[in-house]
Amino acid sequence: MSFNLIRDQNWNAKWEENFDPVIIEDKVVIKAPFHKEQFNTNLEIIIQPQMSFGTGHHQTTWLMAKRLYELDLKGKDVLDMGTGTGVLAILAEKRGAAKVFAPDIDEWSFKNAKENCQMNNCERIEVVLGDHQTITDKSFDIIVANINKNVLIEQFSVYSDCLKSSGKLLISGFFETDQTELINKAKEHGFIFEQTYTKDEWAMIEFTA
Repeated sequence: MSFNLIRDQNWNAKWEENFDPVIIEDKVVIKAPFHKEQFNTNLEIIIQPQMSFGTGHHQTTWLMAKRLYELDLKGKDVLDMGTGTGVLAILAEKRGAAKVFAPDIDEWSFKNAKENCQMNNCERIEVVLGDHQTITDKSFDIIVANINKNVLIEQFSVYSDCLKSSGKLLISGFFETDQTELINKAKEHGFIFEQTYTKDEWAMIEFTA
């Protein structure tokens, strides 16, 4: 067995050095607090990523953010299921959502999302610690769920009960090869398939109620 001695260094600074801002089609920039440069975009989101999912670097977050930016969110009630860093919830408020409900089952994500909401001066986002049971008595115009295939399949019935008539459901967190199964499962719960978006073998699907 052999060992290599790694020279001591500022690991936080090293991590920051390799953490690049994410720019979504020149419309939105997602950056960390230590990024001091200015970007010529319509909207800026500051995220302290820590250990939560949702910095925009992953293809599924990028796809969801792009589509959410394109939708008319003014005055809408939005659910960001499994909010992670809170990036999609923050985007929804900045695009005019009336209220955003943002649950996550992970305590670290819950705390991180609350911190990020405060950092972005968001006042209409309710971040909660919990699962799909937190939404059973609520209704939404738009639901975004960037989770994984199995959880999405389990929760389609809950989303169906919570989504208002003609509302939109955006799902991601899976590969292109999973599309057919998810579309068929969603149809069983009354969702109407609209379109699919893909990036580097990852996919996002849009439905209406």
